[in-house]
Formats: sequence, C-alpha cells, structure tokens
Amino acid sequence: MPHSRMRRRDFVGSALAGLAGPAAAAAASADYAVKFYPFTQHPDSDTCWSLSAGPDGRIYAAACAESVPGGIVKPVRYNEQRDDLDYLFDLAEKVEDPADSGRATMSDGVLYMATHLSGPPIDLPSYSPWYSWHDPKRCFRGAALLAFDTRKDQVLWWDTLIPKEGCRCLLHDEDRRLLYALSYPRDHFMIYDLRTRRRRDVGRIGSINGQTLFLDRKHRVFTTNDYGHLVRYTPETDRLEISPGALPHNPAYQTGWHSVFYDVAPAPDRASRSPAMANCTSWPRAGGMR
Repeated sequence: MPHSRMRRRDFVGSALAGLAGPAAAAAASADYAVKFYPFTQHPDSDTCWSLSAGPDGRIYAAACAESVPGGIVKPVRYNEQRDDLDYLFDLAEKVEDPADSGRATMSDGVLYMATHLSGPPIDLPSYSPWYSWHDPKRCFRGAALLAFDTRKDQVLWWDTLIPKEGCRCLLHDEDRRLLYALSYPRDHFMIYDLRTRRRRDVGRIGSINGQTLFLDRKHRVFTTNDYGHLVRYTPETDRLEISPGALPHNPAYQTGWHSVFYDVAPAPDRASRSPAMANCTSWPRAGGMR
C-alpha cells in the first residue's frame, strides 16, 4: 500500500487541528494513510508504550505483556526499508531481571529506557505491588535503567533507577544530563544524574501517577497529580509546587480526580507542549503500533 508523507510540523499541526472537531479531524487525516503493525514476534504483548523518535531519527516503542504472568518487554524499532518492525532484545535478559512496561527517552545517539512493574509473577494470576513488598525474594527489585547505543545497536550499561518501584514515565533534560521519573506505586518524583549515576528522591506527589513529564524552556518539569492539578518542579529552588486550580474537565462526567496527563507533543512553534489528558486507564488488548 502506498503511503503519503507529511513533514513533522504538518503532522503535529494536523493532530492539533483534530482537537477542533470531527470535521477538522477528517480533513487533517485525508492527507496520510494509517497502517497497523502487530507485534508478531512478541505474541504475548497486550500493550504498547513509549512511542518515541530515537536520536537516529527512527521510531521506537515498547512491546509489553502486562496481563501475562511472567511477561516481558521487547523494545521494537520501525524499519523503513522493510516497512516492518525490528525486535531489538528481551529487556529481562539485558538487566538480569523480569521486565515490565518500558519508558524511553534519548540523547546523543543513546536511547535511555526504564522498566515499569505491572505484569504478575509467573505463578500468580494478578499483581499487587504491596503483596511482596517486604519479601526479600519476591519483591520487585526496582526499575532498571538501560542505555542503548542506537548507532551500534549495543547496550552500554544499566543501573537500578528506583529501588522496589517501577518507573511510570521518564524525561531527559539533555542540556543538564538529568533524567526525571515518577515512581510506582508510591508516586515519588525522582532525579537521576547521568554524569554521576546517582539518584535522588525529591518527594511524593500523590497516589495516582501522571503518565508523562515534560520540560519548559526554563528547564522546569511539569506533570499532574491525582486531583487534576499541575505539578511543577523548579531546579533552582529544588521544590515541587502544585497549581491552586484544577485542570479543565467535564463536570457532568468527572470530578477532576484522575485527570492526569497521558501524553505530550511539541507545539508547532516549539514554545510549549500540548498535553493529552484523560480519566481512564483502559487500552486495547492486542499489542502493536500504528
């Protein structure tokens, strides 16, 4: 099937136009085709996370198995020459630990990815992070942070990002060489210094994680808490601040609780970010990329 191409700026613009209404969305979508790429080499996968443009200009994603006992994650990459997916590795083997949902960011040809925890152990039908919290053998070891060289297709190193917890989302401040993350289940704001390989816990935000973190031009970090308020971290003051008002929501269907950001994209003028917000946590059962 032939595919028409759009420049990145035009694609972002059409996505934002889709927010204006069905008619605008239909007009914007008429210029390009959509194709589904199932995760055929990871048939147990049931979710897709961290769709990202890598430092090499190629598209990466995490094929995850969250509802399968003992499930793993495989990072995949779109191969434009073959019009198919490359399956890079089993993350569990690289970090010597069972892996879960992936979170990814990148810089200087290196893709940084961290594991989340959601899938149940191999001998349990479902997962509770508190069930084995104090069990030294069964407790989740922690979110594994892995550095992958996209030019050589080589894993450079890995480290424990958050002990005993998963990484809900990951953000890279390339100028300052800092990684920011939200932990699950305790919803703490974490900072990892790539120069020293040291982590720091800034504090707890709430009980329900936002699904994304993003930077502004002043290197401040933004996310949301479980009651729909903006949360901002300012490096100069080393403080987390909460907005006085909640984000807009439909009072006919929502109270504002769990109105968290699920994704962000650069605005066309690059001056801001355009967040997508939702109050649901459901997703398709079949894993794949579009």
